[in-house]
Amino acid sequence: MNAALPSSAFVAEVRDAVGHLYDSAYLARHPVLDHLRAFSGVDSTSAVRAFRKALLDAVEELRPPAGTPDDDPAWRPYRVIWHRFVVGRQLPALEAELALGRRQLQREQRRGLDALSLRLWERFGQEPARRLDSPEAVRQEASRLARRQRVTLAEQLARALVSVSPLAEQLDVTIEGVHADPRLEAAGDPTLVRQLIVAVLSLAIRDAPGGRVSFELAGSDDSVDVTVTALGREGQEAAVSPLTAAIEALAEGQQARVWESGDGLSRQIVVSFPPSPRERLIAFVEDNPDVVALFGRYLSGQGYLLLGVEEGETAMEKLVQASPDAILLDIMLEDLDGWEVLRQLKTHPELRHVPTVVCSVLHEPELAASLGADAYLCKPVRPARLLECLAALVAR
Repeated sequence: MNAALPSSAFVAEVRDAVGHLYDSAYLARHPVLDHLRAFSGVDSTSAVRAFRKALLDAVEELRPPAGTPDDDPAWRPYRVIWHRFVVGRQLPALEAELALGRRQLQREQRRGLDALSLRLWERFGQEPARRLDSPEAVRQEASRLARRQRVTLAEQLARALVSVSPLAEQLDVTIEGVHADPRLEAAGDPTLVRQLIVAVLSLAIRDAPGGRVSFELAGSDDSVDVTVTALGREGQEAAVSPLTAAIEALAEGQQARVWESGDGLSRQIVVSFPPSPRERLIAFVEDNPDVVALFGRYLSGQGYLLLGVEEGETAMEKLVQASPDAILLDIMLEDLDGWEVLRQLKTHPELRHVPTVVCSVLHEPELAASLGADAYLCKPVRPARLLECLAALVAR
C-alpha cells in the first residue's frame, strides 16, 4: 500500500471522473487513468471498465459497518455519493430525500469524494511495492479475477434490497417477492450486477410512492432474468420515469438487456443477464505453482477453470479423476521426463482422446506432434495465443 497521500490534482481528477461515471468516451481520455497503474498497458475500453468497477467497489467500502443505526451521521457520505453519482440523483432531489441542506450536502459529498480518492490511491496508485509480476501478486490477482465471473443472482438481489430499503421506507413502498432457485447464476461482475439491480429497484421505488414493488428471478437456457414490477398506490397509476444513464451503462457493461412494459397501473422492468456458461476444465501438468497461477489469470473470465496437477506417480490418476476438456503439459518437469508423460497420455485408454497442448521453452513442435500432441505453445505464452489454441481444441 502506498503510504503517501494522493495529490490535490489526483483528488480533483477523481472528483471529475466520478461525475462522468457512465460516460465511457469521456473516461477513456481522462488523465486519472494515467495515475492508476493497474490499468496501464490495456486498451481504453478495458481500462474504463476496470476503473468504473474500482470506483463502485470503493463506494461500497464507504458503507458503514452492519448494525450502524440508520440515522447515524456515518451514513451520510455513503448515501450522498451513492445517490448522487451511482444512481444519478440531482442535488435538489437529494436535499429533500436525505433531509440535508445544500451546504451540508456538499460537505458530505466532499468527504465522500476525498475518501474515494484515498482508497483508489492506496489500491492503484503508483506504488513500486505492488508488482503484478511478483508471485504473490499474481496469485492474488488470479484469485480476485476468478471471483468476478460467476454471479449468484439471489445473493446480489438480497444485497441490493438492503441498499434500497431506506429509500422504500421513506417513500412508504412495500417490497415483496420470492427468490427463485438460489443456484441461478449469471455471467458478469458481482459489484456491477448488484449496482444494476439497485438502480432498477430504486427507479421502481421512486415511481410507486405509497405503493408496492415486487421482484422475481427466473432462468432459461438463454438468459437469467430479474423482473421488477412497480404498482402505484391503490387507485393511482405508477409513474414511468425514463431509464437512467446508470441503468443503460451498467447493462451494456454486463452484456445484459433491459426492457419494460406496463398497463397504466403498473410498470415492469426486466433485466436479462447472460447465463453463466459451463466452464471448460483445463488441467495443467506443471511443477511451478506461480506459472499455474499466471495461466489461471490468463484464463479467468474466459469460460475456463484451470486445475494445476503436479508431476508425480499420481498425476495420471488425478487426470483421470478430473476428466478435463484439455491438458496443458510442461516438458521441463523437475522429476519427470515431459516427453514420457506425453507418451503415457497418448497411450492411456481414458486420456488419449483428451486434446493435449505442450507448453515449453524448448522449440520442438515436430517431436511433440510425433508423440501425439494436438498443439504446441512456446513459452512465454501470450494470453491471446493460449485462448486461441484452447478455443480451437475444445470446439472439436
